[in-house]
Amino acid sequence: LPIPGTSKVAHLEENLGAVALDLPPADLAELDKVAVES
Repeated sequence: LPIPGTSKVAHLEENLGAVALDLPPADLAELDKVAVES
């Protein structure tokens, strides 16, 4: 199943690596705030 915007395997691997990203609660709250504003 292709992921839209992923044209190379290296890009897919990089995107999948973000799954393991562990952000502190304050950073997650800031991202939530920005997402609502946009």
